[in-house]
Amino acid sequence: MPLRRLSIREIRSRPARSLLTLLSIVIGVSAIVATYLASDSAKLAQMAMVRAVTGNASLEIEAVGGASFDGKPLEPVAKLPGVKIASPILRRYSNMTVRRAEDQQTPTLSSSDPTPSNATAPANPATPAGPKRYRVQLLGVVPELDKQVRSYTLLSGKDLLDESSDAASILMDSSFAESAKVTVGSSVEFLTKNSKSWIQRAKVVGLVKPNDASAGIQSGLILAPLRTVQRWTESTGKLDAVQLVLNKDAKVDEVEKAIEAMLPQGLRVRKPTLRSQVADESTVAIQQGLRLATAFALVISAFIIYNTFQMNVGERRRQLGILRSLGATRRQLLWMIVREGLWLGLLGTLLGCFVGNFGASILRASTSKLLQIEIPPSPWSIWPYALAIVCGLAVSLLGAFFPAMRAAQLSPSEAMKVIAKGDFATSRVGWFVLGGSLTISGLLVQALAILRVIDLGHVVFGTMVMKIGMVFLLPALIGDLTAWVAWLLGFFLKTEGMLARRQILRHRSRSSLTIGIVFIAMGTGLGMASTILDNIGNVEDWYKRSIVGDFFVRAAMPDMNSGQSADMPYGLTEKVQAMPGVELVDTLRFVRARSNESSVVVVVRKFNS
Repeated sequence: MPLRRLSIREIRSRPARSLLTLLSIVIGVSAIVATYLASDSAKLAQMAMVRAVTGNASLEIEAVGGASFDGKPLEPVAKLPGVKIASPILRRYSNMTVRRAEDQQTPTLSSSDPTPSNATAPANPATPAGPKRYRVQLLGVVPELDKQVRSYTLLSGKDLLDESSDAASILMDSSFAESAKVTVGSSVEFLTKNSKSWIQRAKVVGLVKPNDASAGIQSGLILAPLRTVQRWTESTGKLDAVQLVLNKDAKVDEVEKAIEAMLPQGLRVRKPTLRSQVADESTVAIQQGLRLATAFALVISAFIIYNTFQMNVGERRRQLGILRSLGATRRQLLWMIVREGLWLGLLGTLLGCFVGNFGASILRASTSKLLQIEIPPSPWSIWPYALAIVCGLAVSLLGAFFPAMRAAQLSPSEAMKVIAKGDFATSRVGWFVLGGSLTISGLLVQALAILRVIDLGHVVFGTMVMKIGMVFLLPALIGDLTAWVAWLLGFFLKTEGMLARRQILRHRSRSSLTIGIVFIAMGTGLGMASTILDNIGNVEDWYKRSIVGDFFVRAAMPDMNSGQSADMPYGLTEKVQAMPGVELVDTLRFVRARSNESSVVVVVRKFNS
């Protein structure tokens, strides 16, 4: 009978054990695919939004804390050698209301109305066909300059023209317009910070499509003339940034130094980043947690496969001995057992790739809900699947190789013995040295990463090495640990405890692996749960001490890419204060700033207590 048929019969004869091995591989592989795709989608969302705002700019001038600044002193920058375009922009976040044709005559409330309507309030559930509201980013630009910074194609309508009259025209991204059911010629309304009127009306004069696929997916991106946005938000002469496009032969570093020398205090020039620090900081904890879970899923898979094949080999000792006595070589037995692991590994890897795609969609939806942004699906790439296949097959091969190598070393007479020797071949000192070295090495890597001596991403690697080292310490310590447990059980199960301890010590490595798998699974779960609860507790504690109130009114959710939100209308504080039952109204503002090299958020309040 060919050895291949023996392998197939062995897998079929123990379906539960084979299924356990298969599931361990599926879990590890699917974790790799899901984590890779979900992380890639989050990065694409951040990068696309920043590209939509920064465009082709090589340098960008902004305030150190992210606040608006006077653009008048920066006019000489456009005349510097090497500077081709100096395009000023003003960013404001707002709520956009799209009304049906039959609702266009519905009066809107201004600052003089006694009972203002909150623009972020959802439409009445009883009238789902009413006005629709969207969070958008108003980008005030100088049209003739912005065309050379941002590359887009006009799909319908006409280009944006600079204007200073009361009429207002805007350009809208075509994909966003389609989802909002807005066409060329449609009128929309914006909630703005203006003392004369909270509501500003504008007409959509054109629909555009970014040529670099950097659509405003973080929030709806609306292009409007700079002076229009300044007038709407009472920010005359104010800018949020000046984007600089340089000549082809210009040296970026030299131009940057020349600009830096002429900037007023409080302004800085820098290269636009593809991912803002705020957005990166908001996702780094999630990505590190996903990487840690993936790493331990693979480690647990390897231990499960190893333990399974070790038990498999132990139960087939006599069969293997008979095969050796009939002429089977050590190499044939080694390949037979390794092949069984590769079969299960290949099947588990293929299933894991399909499960990983489904898991990626769940992670993407969860991250999108957490960050309050729309995250696009990751474009198809061979790399996550190639990485998953390599890891899946490698884990299967390693898990099956060592038990197979040990089985191949048995002589026919030893393999056919009724009573086998214990499997604790390595000395206690050897296990202690190996496990202790790995544990100390893992702790050292974690300490260096936390102290920022090495990259913070190495924390995951250090944690994994540390826990593997602790598992390898178990064979050296299992005698003492079981002695303590047997002593505790001796008050209730003296004889049974003694027999159980002997059975555990008879197969020390197998027992240690079983304990190690449970230890890693429980430790990872409890560790991640404790981290999440600690973070939530810290936020709640800070919230209770810093921001106190029964109700909070805001114009829109803050944009996670910049930390900014829509301005509140003038006069709203006084109107809320005059409402029956309101005892105190306090105002809050969140301002981005920098402390040394760290990005911080300053909470500004009046303390009206």
